[in-house]
Amino acid sequence: MTPHRKIILSGAAVLVLLALAWARLSLVPGEAALKRRVEAEVSAALHMEVTVGGKIRLGLFPRAQLTLGDITVKAAEPRFIKIIKIEKARIWLELRPLLRREVRIARAELDGLSLQLVHAPRPGTGKPGVQPAGRPFTVKELRISRGSVAYAGLEPGRDVKASGIELTAKDLYYGTPPGEAQGRKLFFNGDLKCESLSVGSGVKAAGLKAAISDFSYLDPAGSESRTLFLKGEIKCRTFALGGDFEADGIEAAAKNLSYTFRPGVKTGRILFYKGDLKFASIKAGVKTQASGAGLAEGEISYSFDPAGKPYRNLSLRGSLKFGEVKAGGLDFTGVDMKASAEKGIFSAGALQADFLGGRGSGDLKADLSSAVPVYAANYTLTGTRLEVLLGSFAKSRNGPEPMEGLADWSADITARGSGAGELFGSMKGRVALTGKDLVLHNMDLDAVISKLERSQNFNLLDAGAFLLAGPLGPAVTKSYNFVDLGFSRGKDGKISRLASVWKLENGSAVTEDVAMATLHYRLAMEGRLDFAGLRFDGMTAAILDKRGCAAYSQKINGTLAHPKMGKLSMLESLAGPVLSVLGTIEKLVPGMECKPFYSGSIPQPEK
Repeated sequence: MTPHRKIILSGAAVLVLLALAWARLSLVPGEAALKRRVEAEVSAALHMEVTVGGKIRLGLFPRAQLTLGDITVKAAEPRFIKIIKIEKARIWLELRPLLRREVRIARAELDGLSLQLVHAPRPGTGKPGVQPAGRPFTVKELRISRGSVAYAGLEPGRDVKASGIELTAKDLYYGTPPGEAQGRKLFFNGDLKCESLSVGSGVKAAGLKAAISDFSYLDPAGSESRTLFLKGEIKCRTFALGGDFEADGIEAAAKNLSYTFRPGVKTGRILFYKGDLKFASIKAGVKTQASGAGLAEGEISYSFDPAGKPYRNLSLRGSLKFGEVKAGGLDFTGVDMKASAEKGIFSAGALQADFLGGRGSGDLKADLSSAVPVYAANYTLTGTRLEVLLGSFAKSRNGPEPMEGLADWSADITARGSGAGELFGSMKGRVALTGKDLVLHNMDLDAVISKLERSQNFNLLDAGAFLLAGPLGPAVTKSYNFVDLGFSRGKDGKISRLASVWKLENGSAVTEDVAMATLHYRLAMEGRLDFAGLRFDGMTAAILDKRGCAAYSQKINGTLAHPKMGKLSMLESLAGPVLSVLGTIEKLVPGMECKPFYSGSIPQPEK
């Protein structure tokens, strides 16, 4: 058979089919009967009550199609009544089923669709819906424009509103699959847009877009769990949760986004997400901001339990990154961690971040599962600028910081409690601050110490004040005045080595290795700091000789803001000028012994 003959015969066959279809449909007497036929067919397929209030038109050219207006779909559920209104619908029908007086939809366009969920007066009341039929409802392509959803919750703050909905769904299936006796299932893939979405007054989203490769909704009969599943690419322009959380530029590559709930069970709702998640920017509260945030290969699960605390219902696994984070008055960049959360226990493992001019690494953990929170940190900050570290603790200070240079800071601590007082009082562990070749602005310790005389009233706390920056710098530096230390101004001094290592126990910091060396002298501290009252507890400051003995020493008590200084004392009471601490008492008093005041990591200067 020639190609031309095939074309002619095919065209003739189509004309015959159209003629037969027209003949079949012409047997339906009038528009009213056609409405009843369409209402019955669609009602049986959707298992809902469908009525057409507007005009209905049937056309066969170029394809069989129905045009309907003012459509209402109703279905009664045990707790609410579902109402769907459509301003205008255009439906393209499959031709062969039409010859058997069966309505099979190949394509549908619904304009001005609104879905309303209205609570019934009492559970189980309301007009019952149409019982499920054996044949499922299928559409090869469904388009919805100008859509909206409204749900009025019985409880305050549970209303849901969505507007500006645009949906293109392909291969849509709704009904009971073959071989299953009960329940309904909905499947499709396609694109979804929603201009605005709100849940109560707390959740607001705008500019939602989704490229869906797989969507399903499983609604088993009875009290079995219902599950909504989505896979695809999701974007959201803005998202807000209450007044404390805002996010912009959200992009999600969802491998599994599911929402499972059991009807009538408040704690039976679980939201699960698996995939990648990115944020252009995040705001949490007033002081915490982040940009360039991302969760790689993450898993997030949240159980909606009104009786439990939200953070105990959250489960999280994944690699979390932030380009920049501003929190607690500090700026962090290049943040990278292995994040996890389970039943109120949060941890950040292999945490790395650039801040305070250095690079930090370590692990953080917060256990909020019990009535008393427990926190743990094992963290090291290397190569930080000491002036930036001091400046972060005293934002109101004018002028340059009194000390600058490179330093390392580390902490291995645990604490428990809800407030600052409880946390300081329960803190245990170790903190350390070390540095080399530091500059002391406007304070030449070598010049001051070398001119000391016995009768001079000199404050050793001023000389060793920076040794206090190791243990919880914010608490100490905010209390002690580093600006007016009483030194001569104008000439800078040098600190060749500094170590400030403290053991934390019972709400106090105990000196472990606390000393610094200038070009000519060595200073050290010994004693305890009480964090609860921010007080000195039996603290002693000393200038050392080369054996580590205290050539000069001074007791310190009172609060950090108003310390009480004891009398400046010497190792041995001698007449005349104070002995030079460059040497030792043993040079002038042969055979004299002393108990070393300090034997830590800072050596005596060789000069």
